[in-house]
Amino acid sequence: MIDSENETGNIVTYEDDDNEEYGIEIKGKNVVKLNADKVLVKTPLLTTAQDLAGAINELFQGGSGETPADSDYEKWLSLPEPADNQAVFLVRAVEGYMSCSINAGLPYDYVEQAEGWSVDWGDGTIETFINWRTSASHTYATAGEYTVTFTNICGDNTYAVSSGTQWIMAKYGDNVYVDKVIGGTSGQKLSSEKYLRYVRLSPDTDFSENFFSSDYSLRKIEFNGTLSAVPGYCFYNCANLKEFDLSKCTSIGNYAFGYCYSLEKAQAPLCTQVGDSAFRYCYRLMETEFSESCTFGEKSFDYCYALYPKPDGSA
Repeated sequence: MIDSENETGNIVTYEDDDNEEYGIEIKGKNVVKLNADKVLVKTPLLTTAQDLAGAINELFQGGSGETPADSDYEKWLSLPEPADNQAVFLVRAVEGYMSCSINAGLPYDYVEQAEGWSVDWGDGTIETFINWRTSASHTYATAGEYTVTFTNICGDNTYAVSSGTQWIMAKYGDNVYVDKVIGGTSGQKLSSEKYLRYVRLSPDTDFSENFFSSDYSLRKIEFNGTLSAVPGYCFYNCANLKEFDLSKCTSIGNYAFGYCYSLEKAQAPLCTQVGDSAFRYCYRLMETEFSESCTFGEKSFDYCYALYPKPDGSA
């Protein structure tokens, strides 16, 4: 049931009586509904005319306790630079949920060593573990933001994932990377935390399907490795992601960037295959580049209103 409606220019916005859904309609186009649990903060109905991209971006700004994007980025830059064998996380411990966990993975053929890795939890507590210990948890006495440093003492490649609190930002050294498999055939997401904003990954990081899926706050990724194939749904529903380096990419999977409302460029001159709905609902996408021999799946650029002409030849 529609409780309120507001029309500005060619945009009509809707809000239901329970504030559970928002809709945006461009005259003659579909209504886009955004469930409340995918919006970090409920915004008032639009009061000034703006294009669809601006309207979508408006819905996804801010969030509980969020700071402006520019200051977020400055905070990320100010994090300590990790050594090759380190990962640095910025986490937010909140009242009633202040436990942070670190998961570490090491090769199965390791022999037991006296030291394997350590964690500086950022509140004066430092712990060291023998190499076969694969996880550690810490509970903060006081709510706040803490810089957590993971160090792989034994020197071999391993991975580290922080979870539990609100994980905001991370930097990985060249020899510490994010594991991509968590058993069976399902891929592990980098983070299930919707607050993740900025991340720098090790060049060794491998990507699986759904790797960043639905990390709504993710804005920027620094990755100096070679990603020749973007797996399906890898960045699906990353509503605030503005850019990702595709210069070395040769294929992009189904829905890889679907619902990335803020994505502005897709420059992949070596790419020869784009999957179904790969860039669907990328409202702000304006610049693209693909190989002349590139093939495109169904609805690759569906609802990319700002993109003309579309690389796949669709209307």
